[in-house]
Amino acid sequence: MNNDNTFSWQGYQPEETSHRLVAAYLAVDIQRNIEETNNLLQKIDAISKREIPNWERIGNAYYLRLFPEYAEIEEEFSDGTDQPERIPLSLFRTAVQSWQRHISSS
Repeated sequence: MNNDNTFSWQGYQPEETSHRLVAAYLAVDIQRNIEETNNLLQKIDAISKREIPNWERIGNAYYLRLFPEYAEIEEEFSDGTDQPERIPLSLFRTAVQSWQRHISSS
């Protein structure tokens, strides 16, 4: 499992559980795949413009759902007691855009 510890975005707060979850989601499920990153950004834009009502993706370790106001990330291997984490869609978009630059430059 690749966990890229050098990645962050403007406003990233390592003590915030939701920020660490987004970083882990990108590193583990999206990985350094620019096509998947671009596809994710397209879905975020489509959701934001309300061209589609929602979207979901089952990955290696996480279940992602996008809604107009937030992204919801759930660990697939959770013991069932953890609740999905809701992240404001604007924050999630910022993180994914930073991930796109991060994997394009390294």
